Amino acid sequence: MTSASDRLASHLSSSVEQLRERRKQGDHLDVPREVAHDGVFPTKEAALEAGKELMAEGYRTVVSAVNDQFLLEADKTTALDPDTVELFTKTVFAAVDRNGGEYDGWGADLVDSLPRPLTAGFLFGYKRLFEHG
Repeated sequence: MTSASDRLASHLSSSVEQLRERRKQGDHLDVPREVAHDGVFPTKEAALEAGKELMAEGYRTVVSAVNDQFLLEADKTTALDPDTVELFTKTVFAAVDRNGGEYDGWGADLVDSLPRPLTAGFLFGYKRLFEHG
């Protein structure tokens, strides 16, 4: 069995690779989006305890029974800059590991286009609403 530090290092390395691939695909990493993390636990109590720790860090959590294990899903809206990704990977990994679970990594939607800002003419459909005279 590998050590916790080796498993964390593996997740951090995977995160770097995921960011590299996202950049290639045109992802706007600075745009906040929901980032989902999964952890698998042998007991419901362990999953709930890890979920409690992550809720204190601002995560939304759900625990589900899957066969004879328990799945913790934790999500939070955040950008994907490298420092933030490293921090959330370490935070969630630690909570899962501390409670006897196995961290399964994170995922998020690709944001490959930016929303266009609304203009008054677009918002109301008619430019003349703002003309005088």
